[in-house]
Amino acid sequence: MCPDCESKLSFKKVFVVLTIVIAGVFVFDHYASASNDKPQSSNKNEVIVYKNAGCGCCSKWAEHMRENGFKVVEKPVDNLDEIKNSLGVPKENRSCHTAVLGKYVFEGHIPAKSIRKFLKNNKNLKGLVVPDMPMGSPGMDYGNHKGHFTVMSFDKNGKTSTFEKF
Repeated sequence: MCPDCESKLSFKKVFVVLTIVIAGVFVFDHYASASNDKPQSSNKNEVIVYKNAGCGCCSKWAEHMRENGFKVVEKPVDNLDEIKNSLGVPKENRSCHTAVLGKYVFEGHIPAKSIRKFLKNNKNLKGLVVPDMPMGSPGMDYGNHKGHFTVMSFDKNGKTSTFEKF
């Protein structure tokens, strides 16, 4: 090989190796940060509420939780479905917001008293869910109208069962 060809070949090798290394760093960083992005609450009484920015009923539910002694942090997000998926919220029982308290997940318009009851008695379950947005549930108040709704518990596999009826 001519000396000029060898220097071009060396440059190509260095370029390819550096490209692979840089790409690897970006891929590793993406997956490392994604695994650390799993929503969680570090304070045992702090509820983090993930919601769409313009949702008023979610803010009303957050206020209900504050009125019942919880510290609440509202986090408007653009990727609510991704958060619900990462937390294992059953797809057929989703609502408009998802809350995290410690290691537990609370989906939808759950009464604060149900959450307190759950925290005392259900350490092996993943969380609670009120499917859809039932009229009369906390945050979905409509005058004096109190609709009937069911609070369901769910486990790490997404299996649900009735927790409480209102």
